[in-house]
Formats: sequence, structure tokens, C-alpha cells
Amino acid sequence: MAAAAVLFPPAIELSQLSISLVLGYSYRATELDDVLLNFIGVPLGYAVFSALRARGSLSVADTDPRPGPSLRRRGRGP
Repeated sequence: MAAAAVLFPPAIELSQLSISLVLGYSYRATELDDVLLNFIGVPLGYAVFSALRARGSLSVADTDPRPGPSLRRRGRGP
């Protein structure tokens, strides 16, 4: 998570810069508070996620990116 908190904000700002370069004009200005707030948002979002998961509002099935087993049996129709 620490790596995401460090790498994600600059990635957002670099993507905005690259879009500006492609368009040929600056549609956004990068400011230090943008980077700092994005940096704070990563651990804050993780804390909210962890709190909801610990409280039971989120189940493991809600957070597991792998698809679950199919309910249909192979070889039979619907």
C-alpha cells in the first residue's frame, strides 16, 4: 500500500501532463496540493475499506477479484 501511496499521485499528474502534451495546450495545472491530497487519499481509502471489511459490511466475495465457480454444470442446458 505504501508503494501505491507514493506512485499513484505522480502517475495521475503525469497522465494529465501527457494528455496536455497530446492536445497541444495545458488544460490543467499541476499543484503541490493535488499531489498531497492524492497521497493522503490512498491510505484514507484503504482505512475506510479495512474498517468496512472488519465491520462485516464487505465480504471476501465482494473484494476477491477472481471469478467464482460457475453455477451451471457443464454439459447440461440452462
